[in-house]
Amino acid sequence: MYTQGHRNLREGGSQGGRIYVHTGTGQRHSIGGQQQGSKHPLTCQTAPAAARRNLGHFLPSKHRQSCPASASTAVPNPRKTQHRWWPWHRSGKLGERIRLTDATMGASSCSSVRLLLPLLCLLGFCFAASHQKSDSCDGDLQVARLVPFDTDAFHCITLWKDEDFILRYKNTGTSQWSFVLSAPEKRSYVAVGFSGKGGMVGSSAMVGWSSGGKGVAKQYYLQGRSPEAVTPDDGRLTLVRNRTVAVSKSGRLYLAFELSTDRPQPYLIYSVGYEGSLPSSSDYTIQMHRDMGSRSFKFASASPSSAGSESGEEGFPAKRWHGLLSMMGWGVLLPMGMMVARYFRRQDPYWFYGHIAVQGLGFLIGIAAVVLGFRLNGDGLKNIVVHKVIGISILSMACLQVTAVLARPDKTSKVRRFWNWYHHNIGRVAILLAMANVFLGLTIAREVSAYIVSYGVFVAVWIMAVAAFEFKRYYEDDD
Repeated sequence: MYTQGHRNLREGGSQGGRIYVHTGTGQRHSIGGQQQGSKHPLTCQTAPAAARRNLGHFLPSKHRQSCPASASTAVPNPRKTQHRWWPWHRSGKLGERIRLTDATMGASSCSSVRLLLPLLCLLGFCFAASHQKSDSCDGDLQVARLVPFDTDAFHCITLWKDEDFILRYKNTGTSQWSFVLSAPEKRSYVAVGFSGKGGMVGSSAMVGWSSGGKGVAKQYYLQGRSPEAVTPDDGRLTLVRNRTVAVSKSGRLYLAFELSTDRPQPYLIYSVGYEGSLPSSSDYTIQMHRDMGSRSFKFASASPSSAGSESGEEGFPAKRWHGLLSMMGWGVLLPMGMMVARYFRRQDPYWFYGHIAVQGLGFLIGIAAVVLGFRLNGDGLKNIVVHKVIGISILSMACLQVTAVLARPDKTSKVRRFWNWYHHNIGRVAILLAMANVFLGLTIAREVSAYIVSYGVFVAVWIMAVAAFEFKRYYEDDD
């Protein structure tokens, strides 16, 4: 389809290597060749604005490229001025309206993105913090350091789903069984007991509560159904001395105790009191429970690694998900995204989109890993505090990088070089810390050497690739 400029050029013709254009005013104007005494083609001197605008990008490149950069009336080089979004090619009032609409929409969408990404960071922190108050068989015991016995490799079951009762247990020695009951702390007592036939009367139970920040744990003998028939510091359970404790932490109550018995009775009984109804501090009499339940249960004497998990969530626990997501998000995708930005800039603009996509995916996976990490607990594990501090530092740096992208100055800005220095170096530090923390986490979790070797191979290949690309950049700069 010919434009007005095409028709003018066709009708104007050329003479002596000069191109003439009818502008609609009855005059012909020369836009090619040389003027007498002029050093530059008439492309930059004589064609009126209307003619230049109508020509669009039909003008041959040999005339366009000969224009000096200082010529204020030069016909714009379409290869340089052509925008990749089609509305910018439009001319006239319609084109102006389209450009204005696109600019408004672009500013609106940019503002939305700038508000959305920090909000995602905040939501990730809030979501992670909220999960500190939960417990599950996927996570480690949060009070392992406060319990007076080793809680490593315990079996775990969801004892009472409606009340979020989690029971961990293990046959820790000859005729010795260890138990930890976890339940939400609602200013009420929680209880778990053992029965031969599933009834409460005639059985014994361990009851725990927290009063004024201090945990209390006692054995009760259930002689009858009235509060007076439930006597404290009595029962048929043989408790191991100095191994009974109640601990309140992160919105949950933990009742831990050890029994001296060949095998506990085959029925578990459990109950919860009314909110705000705690045993009296004088005689420890407890009120009627709000709800109760019982179930038959076959205690496993083998370790969970060979017998499996009674909760039905065996095979890939939360700590392995945490490790896998951390490794993929922080330890693999972030280094790969850095390479895309540094070594593939000739593939413009695809390098930018690839960098954003890879780093964004790594950031989201990393947040998921942090959320799982908050659900885990490593009390008593060596170097766990260092691992947590490094992990939080990496997450903070990642959020700073997202914020920096939103505040990125224009390329012509005087502060752009300082922004580049900040963005590049914070990213490098975060990547190095992420790699170190992955190895540290694998060591803390005592994972098999295959995981460490596999990630070590990736890091070695990554380092060699970076070295090769850097040598290539160095020699290309010399040339």
